[in-house]
Amino acid sequence: MLVFDQQSRHLVHAFKYHDKTSHAKMFAKLLVARYKSDLTDIDLIAPVPMHRFKRLFRNYNPAQILAKELSLLLDKGMIPDLLIKSKWTKPQTKLTKSQRQKNLSGSLKNNLKYNISGKTILLVDDVYTTGTTSNICSKLLKSAGAKNVKLVTIALRV
Repeated sequence: MLVFDQQSRHLVHAFKYHDKTSHAKMFAKLLVARYKSDLTDIDLIAPVPMHRFKRLFRNYNPAQILAKELSLLLDKGMIPDLLIKSKWTKPQTKLTKSQRQKNLSGSLKNNLKYNISGKTILLVDDVYTTGTTSNICSKLLKSAGAKNVKLVTIALRV
């Protein structure tokens, strides 16, 4: 995981906002090189979801692109819609932790067509800032029966 600073910001923003989806291969290789031994017990991979309208606007979900690359390198299945973002929310980038919690309240849900009972899920996101999104997603996955949820992100905002 990179520290989200001046040097990494350019790479991460190019990936997230400027169609540089090819960066996902590099990020996935870095993550696997660093964390492979911690990921041997995962059963499947799931990206943090993006609202369908935001995805239409951006054309892709960066977390899903990264999750796909990780699934190829780790030889694990990836379920792009294991979690669903059902409510449009403001961008999180400039919000405080409490504002993020309020903003995301009720916007994420489990996709009930999947049985994840007893599974260890690798949750994939692009940037970890306050942990609000990943905590909500983890709680949802555990409430659906996941045994364990692990998280990988490209960068950590400090």
